[in-house]
Amino acid sequence: MKKILLTVGGLVCAMLTTQAQITIEQSDFPMVGETILNGRDTLVSSSISVGSGGANQTWDFSALQVYTLDTLTFDDPANVVNGDSFPNSFMAISQFGGYGFVEQNNNDIDIVGFSGSFMGFGDSLVVRFDDPQKIIAIPANFQDAFVDTSSIDIVLSNDPPIFPSPIPGVEIDSVRFKRTAITDSEIDGWGTVVGHKGSYDALRQTNHEMSTDSIWIYIPNPSLLGQGWVFPSFPGFFDNPRVTDQYRYNFITKELGYNYVSVVTDNQGTIEFATFETVPDSCCVSVGEYSVADYVKVYPNPATDLITVFTGMNEVTNFELFDLTGKMVMSRTVGTTTRINIDGLDKGIYLYRLSTDDGDLLKSGKLSFIR
Repeated sequence: MKKILLTVGGLVCAMLTTQAQITIEQSDFPMVGETILNGRDTLVSSSISVGSGGANQTWDFSALQVYTLDTLTFDDPANVVNGDSFPNSFMAISQFGGYGFVEQNNNDIDIVGFSGSFMGFGDSLVVRFDDPQKIIAIPANFQDAFVDTSSIDIVLSNDPPIFPSPIPGVEIDSVRFKRTAITDSEIDGWGTVVGHKGSYDALRQTNHEMSTDSIWIYIPNPSLLGQGWVFPSFPGFFDNPRVTDQYRYNFITKELGYNYVSVVTDNQGTIEFATFETVPDSCCVSVGEYSVADYVKVYPNPATDLITVFTGMNEVTNFELFDLTGKMVMSRTVGTTTRINIDGLDKGIYLYRLSTDDGDLLKSGKLSFIR
């Protein structure tokens, strides 16, 4: 089975084979009509690690759990909606409720755009990259590296209204979305990757991905926000611009020609989620099968201006923060994922406590704030 390159990984069934340094060739790519059954683990156990780079490594992802299941398909662009908008594409990959279109430019494999629903605007929009997103260079070998900048800049009609107005009565005519992304990529390891479907020789591609998303709204009539193109920012409503700084570890095999496992971490190394090739009967683990301590996360640590509290729970949870004298310096309720501004707090060591409305302790720990 051949494939191309993005996300996958797994559970057990691992008899280690002889490790060998491999090369990913054009002929290893997925073929039209092939599919990958993808599992996604959003509450990755702290016992799982992305491991180290270098030669002759073993990366074990056999303990990943499937919380959601999806099928990744590889299609002929001529046979999918809006495929004719990308005449030089050799593959359409299903993603984000639509398709990403792939081109080969010299040795580079690029995502040049996608069609489908974008930010909730319509179901068959066509979005082209102003600068394509480079995924990998072929042939791909250990220690290959590149730095790539990609961008999208698109204006979308807000009729019918999809983007909510932050002030009642203010009409939003259209929305401009701009993303600039920089990827610093290196194939920094080779060895054996262990997952749900067994163990395979693999290359590890480590991507440092930094992106900035900005939104402008067009207001045709005078309002409290002004008139014309406005760059809104309302704390608690949305971050504008939104800056993302993360690492993505892709474990690519010749058998798949794509990512067998892909793990995303924040810039402090905390795993946020993993996607991986799995088997049909693997779905799906409920949050209740984990102890609370396994999936509650407060990160990054150390932190500078923001922390994120992830509980994975629908119920309201109480977050309390104390200095080392025992004085409470913050108390607030949090949801499944909540970002908290800590700009007003002095640098130093703090203790946190997460509890239910009934006062039952969910998790406690220590945080370091730096400036």
